[in-house]
Amino acid sequence: MPAERVAAVGDFLGDPVPFAFNAHLDGWISVLDSIPALGANALLRGRGPVFRGNAWLDSTRTMLTRARDEARAAAREGLPIDQIRRRVTLRDYRDAIAGSDKWLNVAFTSFFLAPGVSAAYEEFKKTGASAARQP
Repeated sequence: MPAERVAAVGDFLGDPVPFAFNAHLDGWISVLDSIPALGANALLRGRGPVFRGNAWLDSTRTMLTRARDEARAAAREGLPIDQIRRRVTLRDYRDAIAGSDKWLNVAFTSFFLAPGVSAAYEEFKKTGASAARQP
C-alpha cells in the first residue's frame, strides 16, 4: 500500500526469533535489502504487531549476514558442519533477543541459528568458494 507507506512482508521478519528452516540466506538477505526501497514506514508481518521503521529489518539482515558469513568462513577452513554449528553462536544477538529466558534461547538456537548455519553451509557446498568470497 504505497500511498499509506505500508508494506506487507509476511514471515520475512520474525519476532522475536526469525525462522530459518529451509532458508536460502542469500535470497533472504536480498529481499530484506529491497524492502526499504518501498518507502514504507510500517511493515506488516505474517503474525504479530506491526513494525514501525526499519530497525528490526536492519537487525535481522545483519544477523542473517553474520550467520552466513561466519558459517562460510568456517566452511572455507574445511570444518565439518557440527564444528561450524559450535563455532557460529551469534552470542550478542542471542543475548539481546533471549537474555536469560530459557525458551527464547531454545527458539533462537533451534529455529534460527541451527537451520540458518546449516543453510549457509549447504549453500557453500553447492556454490563453492566463489559464493564464499561474496559479502
